[in-house]
Amino acid sequence: MKTTRVHTPTSCVHFGAGRRDITPPVGIYARIRGAASEDRATGVHRPLLAEALVFESVDASQRALRIQLDCVDLGDAVFVSVPGEPYSVLQAELQARFPYIVVMVSPHSSNLQVAYLLPRDRYGLGLYQEKPSPLAPGCLEVLIEDVGQRLEQVLTL
Repeated sequence: MKTTRVHTPTSCVHFGAGRRDITPPVGIYARIRGAASEDRATGVHRPLLAEALVFESVDASQRALRIQLDCVDLGDAVFVSVPGEPYSVLQAELQARFPYIVVMVSPHSSNLQVAYLLPRDRYGLGLYQEKPSPLAPGCLEVLIEDVGQRLEQVLTL
């Protein structure tokens, strides 16, 4: 009997994963609803979480980042906090997708290195944000879609 070997291509990558609780502390000034009887947060309904997955080629020539985050429902407004520094297109796209609510977007600091989130069409133009950022073209567009899906979930609860 003859044995046929089929060599399957494989790849090696570096992988990292992280999760961070970015919930504001109890006691923070939080008068965010007109009917609120307290000026300060008295508790946490659900924690606010951010998660990131990083895949990098062994020679560090390619890197991909996936960010998952929670969104906060503020009545007629939502606050989205993302790691890295997104272009204003993130807020503009979300506001266009959800015109019936106020969308507030803010970067938050984390233990990620500098991570500018450039629109796909800004890569290759020599902009200062591209060089230090480990993120590949298309990351901002993926983030916009992911945040949009999360907002749809939050707004239909």
